[in-house]
Amino acid sequence: MSNNKSKLLEFKRILRQYEYSTEDLNDLKDLESHIKGEFGRALASMERNDLFDTINPPISEDEVETIIPEERDPAFKKLFRKVVVACHPDKLSNDLSILQKAEKKALYERVIIANDTYNWAELIIVAIKLSIDIPEEYYEYIENLKKESEKVHEKINTIQGSIAWKWYHSETEEERNTVMATYISFLERSKYEWSKEEKLILGLGHPRTGTGYTSNLFNAWGLDVGHEKIGEDGIIAWQLASKLEPRVFMETFEDKYRYKYIIYNVRNPKNSIPSIVHTETRTNLYRFCSINVASSENPVENAIISILGWDKLITARNPDFTYRVEDQSKDLYDFLVSKNIELGLFIDSHLRNKREHDGFDTLQEQFNQVRPELREQINEYCEKYGYPKLF
Repeated sequence: MSNNKSKLLEFKRILRQYEYSTEDLNDLKDLESHIKGEFGRALASMERNDLFDTINPPISEDEVETIIPEERDPAFKKLFRKVVVACHPDKLSNDLSILQKAEKKALYERVIIANDTYNWAELIIVAIKLSIDIPEEYYEYIENLKKESEKVHEKINTIQGSIAWKWYHSETEEERNTVMATYISFLERSKYEWSKEEKLILGLGHPRTGTGYTSNLFNAWGLDVGHEKIGEDGIIAWQLASKLEPRVFMETFEDKYRYKYIIYNVRNPKNSIPSIVHTETRTNLYRFCSINVASSENPVENAIISILGWDKLITARNPDFTYRVEDQSKDLYDFLVSKNIELGLFIDSHLRNKREHDGFDTLQEQFNQVRPELREQINEYCEKYGYPKLF
């Protein structure tokens, strides 16, 4: 009995949270309507009508999804029928006032939507508003109620995370202009990306982790893949993981290509960190602006922060293949062959990061001062890509 009581309490609690969140969502939708109007007028003033012309890329058959209706739980059907009988417009008593009829019609519309969306929380709330008893068996559907409540919160987060919301709530005109420029850039990429010339390969990686070596591999196998410059078959350039322009050392590069395969090369941090510390000072500003993270006074920490930040940038692009430059060049070759790409014989390249610099031992003091949270994160990175832990 006590178990049922606890379930009832949790049941009621989740319903209250759901109803409050739903009311909050409805208020936000009203505000969102106003914000979108303001944002739309500001966008129109940019005079970029070209971004809204209807130009659609071709859609292949495997991109078309078949929607299969969800099966309804018998308990859901049973309660739905009770609710419909209690508020169907054709069954309303003539003794009801105009206001009472309007309220029941509104509940009827809500329950129809609840059925269409298989929304347990909405169905139960309408039943309660109609004074329909909810049997104890329905207390078992707490997980269904939680899921519906989570959906409402997701919708709230979507509204508050939208570009229009961010623009409207920017504190200064400069911030608004920055948000609008970001959105225009997004529209340009969304509309024109499919029409760009397609190249076979885009190679990405953190600087000093083997992007030049990867380019040499492709060329040794018979592909024309340039290092920080476009080739007939593509390009390997760490800078292209970032959207910031102009890109350091690639100021004149026009990003007018799309790529069939994205390759991500990684290198053991024990070897790459000294190289980054000693040879990558000219790219510090660009790298840290790209990941929007504050730098450190400790150069080893800086290298770790940069490696981790760029790893997030690159993995967000969903690389088709990730390989270790130390020992997985043959795996990369086999991956390309599996995609029916014509290659020459497998040849490894020995041109791995030949730029001379001081090594790991010269940075021991800075390594000892690395913060615990960064030690943990770089160790997780090492485990993720199959390297021994750094700390």
